Amino acid sequence: MTAELSRPVAGVGEDGRHLYTCPLCEAMCGLEIQVEGGRVAGIRGNRDDTWSRGHLCPKGVNTNVLSPPTFFDEPSGNGALNGIPVTVSAAAT
Repeated sequence: MTAELSRPVAGVGEDGRHLYTCPLCEAMCGLEIQVEGGRVAGIRGNRDDTWSRGHLCPKGVNTNVLSPPTFFDEPSGNGALNGIPVTVSAAAT
């Protein structure tokens, strides 16, 4: 086992190759995540993973759509405020 496997999830913003277990379903596929410029550049199955051996289900393959710019980290308004950052309570109304 390498030290890379024990890195905290917070380290995923660092450029390089990161190995994790996908949390999206009970299969728990091994993920190899390539980060470039602080963004996810690619996701593939980890061939060295004991259980999944490089296989990824459709959920794991499409995890990269959760990376910026398609994933929003702040609420935005609707109607006249469309696309403008607003408070959580304003976005809920």
